[in-house]
Amino acid sequence: GDRELFISLVSGRDPLWTDAQKELLEQGLLFDRRPLGLSLKTPSERPGAATTVEVVVSPNLQAAELQAVQTFAIDVGNGLTETVSLQRTSLYRRSHARWLFAPPLAEFWGEWLTSEQPRLTVTYPARDAEIGRRLALDLEAKLGELCDNLAGLACPDYVHLFLTTDPQSLLDLADPLRRLTATTNVALPTPTLVGLPLDEASYQALVRAYARHLLGPVIAVVTSEWSCCHEHPLFIQALLDWQLSQLGVQPWPLTAADYEAIAERPFSLGSVGLAWSTALTETAAVQEQQRPVLAVVDFLQQQAPSVSVAAMQRELSVSQSYWDWLQKWLEGSGFLARDNFARADLERAWLRHVSQAAQTPPPIPLPGQSLQLLCQPVADSSSAFDLYRYDPATNSWTNELPGRAFTFLAGRQDDQGVILEELIDVDSLTLQGATVSLATGASDQKRVVLWQEGREVVAFAGPARSGNVSPVNWADPTGRRLVLYQRGEATGPLSFLYLDLGQCTTAGCAQNTAAGFPLWSPDGQNTLLWTDSGIGLLLGDSEGAPLDMIAPGFAPFWLDNDRYGYVYEGPGLSHLVQQVRVANKSDNQTKLFLPIDELMATFAAGEQPAELSIEYLAANPADRQQLIVAATNLDEVEPESYLFGVKWTLEAAGPSTLPIFQEATLLLQVDDHFASYPPFQFSPDGRWLTLVTDTWRHPSRLLYLLDVTTGEARTYNSPRPYPRYDWSADGRWLARADSGFLQLIAPADDYQKLIVYDFADCPAVAWSE
Repeated sequence: GDRELFISLVSGRDPLWTDAQKELLEQGLLFDRRPLGLSLKTPSERPGAATTVEVVVSPNLQAAELQAVQTFAIDVGNGLTETVSLQRTSLYRRSHARWLFAPPLAEFWGEWLTSEQPRLTVTYPARDAEIGRRLALDLEAKLGELCDNLAGLACPDYVHLFLTTDPQSLLDLADPLRRLTATTNVALPTPTLVGLPLDEASYQALVRAYARHLLGPVIAVVTSEWSCCHEHPLFIQALLDWQLSQLGVQPWPLTAADYEAIAERPFSLGSVGLAWSTALTETAAVQEQQRPVLAVVDFLQQQAPSVSVAAMQRELSVSQSYWDWLQKWLEGSGFLARDNFARADLERAWLRHVSQAAQTPPPIPLPGQSLQLLCQPVADSSSAFDLYRYDPATNSWTNELPGRAFTFLAGRQDDQGVILEELIDVDSLTLQGATVSLATGASDQKRVVLWQEGREVVAFAGPARSGNVSPVNWADPTGRRLVLYQRGEATGPLSFLYLDLGQCTTAGCAQNTAAGFPLWSPDGQNTLLWTDSGIGLLLGDSEGAPLDMIAPGFAPFWLDNDRYGYVYEGPGLSHLVQQVRVANKSDNQTKLFLPIDELMATFAAGEQPAELSIEYLAANPADRQQLIVAATNLDEVEPESYLFGVKWTLEAAGPSTLPIFQEATLLLQVDDHFASYPPFQFSPDGRWLTLVTDTWRHPSRLLYLLDVTTGEARTYNSPRPYPRYDWSADGRWLARADSGFLQLIAPADDYQKLIVYDFADCPAVAWSE
């Protein structure tokens, strides 16, 4: 692989031959035959790994012919490979100082010979006469199979294959457009350039390799009017791959693992249109785009099996758009792609295709829980959301509360039922024999409903002014209290109340007001009260009544039952000197815990942001001595957000001892803002952290699933304004609601299950016993 060393060992007798050898070296094709589907068996195999078979030195000792065996892996489909061996021939000549790798002379190749078959004429050098004649017969047979087995194709009258001795032909094979270029005069490297087969298996591999590069241009001739394929090449390539797989020339490139990758990050059928005009290259980005196009071709073959692939190829040159081309093949399948509702049905059929092709049995048992979802049966903005239960074990759906108008769903901390928010338009409503009185004469009402084991309790009812009441269920780690907040005027301060879910009757749940947004300690004995009235932070009792003023600040958090912290922004402090302070509740004395400098020190030299502002913090409930800190660089043009892991310890035992900062680690860096809602959500075992980005720099929000033990992050596109997700009780399964599907993710086992539903939308999901 050393260019300079290689040049010193290569003859300059034929400049064109020498240039070709240099280019082959630089492209990694001097010995590898990837364009023919023959790859060096392992990346570590290099020419030195070949076994020398024979070296024949000329009588005058000035030239030598070296023959060596090289082992290759060939793709046989679905991610499996087989091994074949080819004999590589190299020539060397003596210079005044050393032996040099040299071009063969004319007598090495001999005269040109021709083998004529009914449809195919093959020209080859005399050195390859035996294999050339056999290739002519077998490739003629492949042309016959093309004519007999592929619908919609006319047989070519004449095809000429020239097996050239020019090493440039090995480079030409690497051009992906050559196989799609319409011509019946095809030039390919003669077998000695490629490597001679040593047994029947290696010969058959060579036949398939030659057939792939011969039949592609021939199919292009009989299906198109253009001389090449500069329009929609990824689609032409995918359709050709389907045809060649049907002829047994190559395996269908899409494997079960590919579908697993698609199912992990599902995309819409319409989004594949982004590849409509993508140029065909060997870059990784284009290869990544090729997979969805292959999946679309696979999908079309299932939806429109009576339509020939050749017809699809011909229409590529006349279709105005991707959707225009796509709908031609679906008119007989009940889909009219121009109609929005029918397009939704089509998208669902697409997702089902992906899920059926991708699903393998889960490596771990599914949770012994059900999923509760809000689902909209009809694609109409006025259609209400009903409460459904989905059982993953039986794949069954049940409408538990039909005909309602739910707007919100959240799981309870203990997974014992769900919390619902509902809009109603009546003066009173009877529920299971109990009458719940609402504000007289109010036409719009809102209420919070608890649903558990087929029984509902109205926990709260009141007017439904804009932004009036909305439940947030993460403030109390015990899961007993549910915080509600409301704003009396459009720009007035927020007021807070909470419901005690352990004290509920037919008249509702016990209500208490709080001096600020309450954040309970892990044991529920105290609160941190966060106000937006300029007072700052307060320390409160278990009922949310203030006990002591803390300081101006925001983003309060509990480290444990005795210690808390917050971000201090007192007079004269800017973001650059923003401080995280900690205190113990016994005396409420605070001290500096985490200066911004400690977070800046986690960046590599020269990569620190100009500014860093902390957004919010949370302690890992499974490891309270790990604090997760979210921050931003405050750049309005190129915003970036960061996630840090901070470890702390205590100087000595005792509830009044203050924590000491140990170390900070940069866990995650993203080129967007983190969304302010939903907040951090840890898995029950504390290993996984979910968080969402905003849409400042990207068209879609991103859901990050971060392993806080390793720093490894998985990313999922989440187009919803606030993506909904929930962890199972055992912490091994994350349920995620997205447009048209649910996703059950087992991150520790690298597995995901795609569930396609028949509703217009299911925007909210929660696990429930």
